[in-house]
Amino acid sequence: MLSPGAARLQPTPEEVQKAVARLDTDGLGTIFAFRAAADGSFSFPLIGPPFEAVFNMSPQALATDAAPLLRLVHTDDRDKLFSSIAESTKTLAEWSCEFRIDTPCSGQMWLGGRAVPRREEESSGLAS
Repeated sequence: MLSPGAARLQPTPEEVQKAVARLDTDGLGTIFAFRAAADGSFSFPLIGPPFEAVFNMSPQALATDAAPLLRLVHTDDRDKLFSSIAESTKTLAEWSCEFRIDTPCSGQMWLGGRAVPRREEESSGLAS
């Protein structure tokens, strides 16, 4: 517990990077930033290393266009996923969804995601 007037220590960028790397390598998940643009397109400006290994897609490509990854979502789960994204975009409520994805290397797998949306200042896009 901090006493009144005590400074709260903030992690250094290096500590944050190490923590993210541990999260990615421990198999517990990864971090991401998802962007829903005003024109209806999607991208992942930030996506953890497991996505490249599991989906055989470069983070650089997904930073500009998420369509190749989103096409892997199981056909029975696409409506649920896109409806949840649309609802979160509209209400700015926390997004949460579990869905199947058909990976090129590992076959079908379940993914669960959570994100807190926010409006972007410079456009009408949404980032999580």
